[in-house]
Amino acid sequence: MVPDLELVFGCGDRPEISKNAYQDSPPPPIFRYCTTSEHFDIPFPDWSFWGWPEVNIQPWHSEQQRIQKASRETPWKRRIPKAFWKGNLFMGNGTRMKLKECSEDVAEISGQDWNKEVRSGFRHSKLSEQCKHRYKIYVEGIGWSVSLKYILACASPVLLVQPQYYEFLARGLLAGKHFWDIPATDDMCRKISSAVEWGNQHPNEAMEIGRQGARFVEEEVSMPHVYDYMLHLLWKYAELLDFEPVIGDHLLELCPEAFLCTAPSKEEPFFRASMVHEPSTTLPCSFMDAVSDQTQWHSQ
Repeated sequence: MVPDLELVFGCGDRPEISKNAYQDSPPPPIFRYCTTSEHFDIPFPDWSFWGWPEVNIQPWHSEQQRIQKASRETPWKRRIPKAFWKGNLFMGNGTRMKLKECSEDVAEISGQDWNKEVRSGFRHSKLSEQCKHRYKIYVEGIGWSVSLKYILACASPVLLVQPQYYEFLARGLLAGKHFWDIPATDDMCRKISSAVEWGNQHPNEAMEIGRQGARFVEEEVSMPHVYDYMLHLLWKYAELLDFEPVIGDHLLELCPEAFLCTAPSKEEPFFRASMVHEPSTTLPCSFMDAVSDQTQWHSQ
């Protein structure tokens, strides 16, 4: 079970505990949605695993099944032989905007107007309808992007523009097996074009990369494994505490009913759909010891 503990969670898009700032003193342990090789922030699963009501994205276990079904309905060889990316072009350090420079012959880049989508009831932003291209592009935004798991689930080879920020699941991804590595350099579009050309000339190898990526998020990033990761992380964190957490008089206990009672009407269905109603009947998975603070995609 979850041990008694106290923690601090940073809800910003970027990590803040720089390794350079704590060379002579221990860093504060801050949990966050993403980190980098230059930061001490501890990666923890983001909110989208339990749904994102504001943009009509269902909890991960439901969304993954919908994407998987759509992927099966459009076999890879029948998909449009191009790369595809859709999102907010204005987020991040300009890398997304550079995608617009890629040739339309090899890449379809679509900017997302969320205000327009809200007015239309999200008719044009269903993730399950974005598996129609042979290749999917991942580009981070201000920090990491929650889109990676959805993109991988399509079973199209992911052309992953090398990120600076990574989420907790990134350590299990291998370049050449689960995705195609694209350097975040000025010749990014040329690399994307080369990847598309190679994949269309080697369909069996390209399809295998897509299958391995989809299998990874289906098996390794299932919700039971997400909860396993959270539990293992909290266990290890609690072992390092040098004090006994005490419930102060000023603290308020929160139960599921408290969230449901205060949830806006549009959010309540997401809370209910992602709720776990009974404890697991199996033991949590076992983890290997960490061997590096780098993600696999940086070291392969």
